[in-house]
Amino acid sequence: MTNILLLYRPKSDNAVLSWGNWRAGLPLANLTDRRLSRVARSTDTRLESTRLRVTLPQDETFRTLVLGPMNVTSGFRYRVQRYAGAGFSTVGYDSGWTKPFEGSAGGALSLEWENANFWLGIIPFDDDERGVYLIHQLPTDQTGQYWSFEIDDQNNPAGFVQIGRLFMPETWSPSINYGYGENGLSFKDNSLRASTLSGSTEVWRRINPRVWRGAFPYLPESEGFAEAYRFFRAAGYDGEVFIVPDPDEPSSLQQRSFMGTLTQMDPLSQASYGLVGTGFSIEEII
Repeated sequence: MTNILLLYRPKSDNAVLSWGNWRAGLPLANLTDRRLSRVARSTDTRLESTRLRVTLPQDETFRTLVLGPMNVTSGFRYRVQRYAGAGFSTVGYDSGWTKPFEGSAGGALSLEWENANFWLGIIPFDDDERGVYLIHQLPTDQTGQYWSFEIDDQNNPAGFVQIGRLFMPETWSPSINYGYGENGLSFKDNSLRASTLSGSTEVWRRINPRVWRGAFPYLPESEGFAEAYRFFRAAGYDGEVFIVPDPDEPSSLQQRSFMGTLTQMDPLSQASYGLVGTGFSIEEII
């Protein structure tokens, strides 16, 4: 298990987006709108259609990049590149083509014979109420103004690729991870209920937001009053936060990672000499 990633304060909301082929009524500009229902949709699934270039207002440094939620299948792959100039010709970083679901079940032949993904070793994300997030961890901090994303999902039965958000944020990964027994993933009841005249209750299902709660009982004091303070101050109760509890666990990455807002911030308390304790709750944006 690797330490949690907390992504906040996106730098891409004032970016200029271009490239690819996207429907006029659902353009790339929608990716800078925090309302996930304002999607960008490609005209088809050809490679030349499902790609985008990002021109930021200035150089920014990133450790993690997020694109989504998307309607892609578990067979999709992607590529991220950083360029040295506005011509998008000199590549400074290239992720290569990456299949995020590959090996999510431990590799080929690791599933039961009857499983449709036996030969691929893939566990599809089967939550039809939510899309798939592209979560790309850069090997080292990368600084640049010009970036591109390419999505390859040419067999998508929908006939297009749909994306809800481009999130190129600051990243904080606490040096000491959240405590075991002091964390949990749950769902908030978002159902509609009404009592009938006969005394029964009618319930109408709506998407129930995921909620994650965790505590960090022992952070170095210098980190608590620097990075943790900065995270709480910048995110507030209104800013978007993307949480990745275990970045290197592919089998549960999609289930546990989501975009949300903080609903509770615990005090930054001096737990013991030189150490600070805190915690927070985050609720998914639907």
